[in-house]
Order: sequence, then C-alpha cells, then structure tokens
Amino acid sequence: MYNRERSTAVRTGGGLMLLLLLIFMGIPLVNGVMLAFSDVYSLEANFTWNGESSVFANFSALFGNRDFRVALVNTLKLNLISMVLVVVVSILLMVPVTLFLIFRRHLANSVLLAYARVKG
Repeated sequence: MYNRERSTAVRTGGGLMLLLLLIFMGIPLVNGVMLAFSDVYSLEANFTWNGESSVFANFSALFGNRDFRVALVNTLKLNLISMVLVVVVSILLMVPVTLFLIFRRHLANSVLLAYARVKG
C-alpha cells in the first residue's frame, strides 16, 4: 500500500514540476521568439504578432553589423577555451586523487598484513 501511495505522489509531483517548467521556461521562450521577429517600438505592440513588418529585418540588421563577426568569434573562442580548461583541470585533479586512493588502499593492506603477521 505504501508503494502505491508513494508512486502516486511522485507522479503528481512530477506533473506539477513539468507544469511549472512549462510556465517558467516555455512561455518566456515563446515570448522571446515573438519579440525577435517583431519591431520593438512600443510595449503594447510586442504582445501581438505583426505580420506587416519585415520578418527578418532585425536579423539582417544584426548580421549586417560589422561588429557582429568580432563578437561571434570572441564568443566561440571563450567557449572553446572554457571547454578545454574544464577538461584539462578535471584530468589534472583526477590523477592525484586516484593515485592517493590507490596508495591509501595499498598502505592499509600492508599495515593489516604486518599486523596479521605480528598477531599470528
């Protein structure tokens, strides 16, 4: 009986979490897409789809800017450097910790064997 009640509670909680995820992440995402394809002149006009304006005017202005390529290259460089540093630092931290754990196990075994010889 306990497992059935727990399963129902988990299922209900999971449904609630999905609903909250949709509310707090899905709605702003849709609003952001609508804002990206609309003219931003007044706040009232942004909540409705305006099909009269050029759909890609904002994007053509963005890609036509001469600083866009520099910003894009800098962003890609920073992301690449970040990924490489995370991998290198994690490996550099993993090796000493692993060696310490192996050494500790061998040290414990040798101490226990020495103790067993003395007692035996």
